[in-house]
Amino acid sequence: MWFVAACCAALAANLFQFLDDKSVDIKTDLKAISKYIQPFFLVVAMPLICQLRDRVFPGTGGTGIPQVIAALRIPHGPKRRHQVLSWEILIGKIILLTMGLFAGMTIGREGPSVQVAACFLYLSDSWGKFQMSLVDRGLILAGAAAGITGAFNTPIAGVIFAVEEIGRSFEKDCQSTIVRTAVVAAVISWQFYGNYNFYNGEVRARTDIASELFAIVPIGIVLGLLGGERVYREIYLLTLRDSLTYPLNSFWLSA
Repeated sequence: MWFVAACCAALAANLFQFLDDKSVDIKTDLKAISKYIQPFFLVVAMPLICQLRDRVFPGTGGTGIPQVIAALRIPHGPKRRHQVLSWEILIGKIILLTMGLFAGMTIGREGPSVQVAACFLYLSDSWGKFQMSLVDRGLILAGAAAGITGAFNTPIAGVIFAVEEIGRSFEKDCQSTIVRTAVVAAVISWQFYGNYNFYNGEVRARTDIASELFAIVPIGIVLGLLGGERVYREIYLLTLRDSLTYPLNSFWLSA
């Protein structure tokens, strides 16, 4: 069931990408016919989408990423996490995002990709038996990794995003599942879009190796020193804050 859920998560992210591309083409064609058609669709669709969101698909509001982060902080249980990860939210997110894209709304597909993928992976526990660490956090993090991987065709970035931004900690027991899910999503994305480059295709410029090393080494040293200085400054400020607040806290507690 994990493999099926991973495939569905990747397909959903690729579907959003396909719909995003098609909506741009349709908006261009409508603009060629009349510049008033697209604004008319936008004015009509926005109230309709809001009504469907509130009345038919509650819980589909928001970009999707904060909802996935919140799911990790909610104890496991279908009634508890149902407010952010459910089949209703999964279906509603797809329908409402599709309507918004074709209506001309400015909507990013990355957040919905993350939430829909997390729904697929987390809800797969209903048909399969997973260890508790995966049910608690691993499946949700794997879904987040698959969503980013499918949206940008970047499996490494998907894993890093899931661990650092969503989980905020290194998940040793779940890491293999997160990586495997990102790899499945990358393979499926490659089947649909090939060597898809999100940021404007290939970079064809080439430079001399010696000049590259001459530039990279000092830049790396300078940036490393700046990063270390920032960390040292933050630690110093945190230590200073604690040293100033501790006497006040002691005074109020003793009083």
